[in-house]
Amino acid sequence: MKKVDILSCELGGDFILSPEYWYSHSQVKEQLDGKKISDIASLSKKGAKPNLENSLILDTANAEKGLLQLSSFLFNSGKISKSHKKIVNEGSVIISRLRSYLMQVTYIPFGIKEKLNVDNIYCSTEFYILESKSGDDIAFLVPWLLSPKIQGIISDATVGGHHPRFGDDLLMNLNIDEVLFENRFEFNADVSRNINMSIDAQISMRNIVSR
Repeated sequence: MKKVDILSCELGGDFILSPEYWYSHSQVKEQLDGKKISDIASLSKKGAKPNLENSLILDTANAEKGLLQLSSFLFNSGKISKSHKKIVNEGSVIISRLRSYLMQVTYIPFGIKEKLNVDNIYCSTEFYILESKSGDDIAFLVPWLLSPKIQGIISDATVGGHHPRFGDDLLMNLNIDEVLFENRFEFNADVSRNINMSIDAQISMRNIVSR
């Protein structure tokens, strides 16, 4: 049986009573080995009202299990919200805080602006944006964030009825698997290659349809 002891003063203003929520946070605290996400990445909160011209605007549905789904952009379909967005830089990893079970995590590869002929990339404010502190690639975080262990922790920490979300404090304190970190350059190459192949395939299909 899972058990965690919490003082009433620790419940905070939201007064969260979910045992799964507190157990997931206790799991994070017990992870002593490896680097935390906060050691290698920062959380970008820069935002703006988007310039709709020459821009890629990502909703949560555009991130799907590690890949970028760009059909709405490439086929100019769907409504584009003019509301406040977050600014996304190439090389960032984005993960939706909303409905974590949908696994809306992906990487924004270097060169995507040139490939899509856009000047700006924006995303929904529901995304957490991770940017490398050192400038080194962090694409390897995508498969790790999608792993059953991390998804389980995030799922347990997600609270809310109609709009369940998890907090950025849990995300930034997650400990990165040491083996993964040691092999990060190989994972970076694999993740970047697969996302770019997916984007290229979507562009190719758009071009075939447009003939």
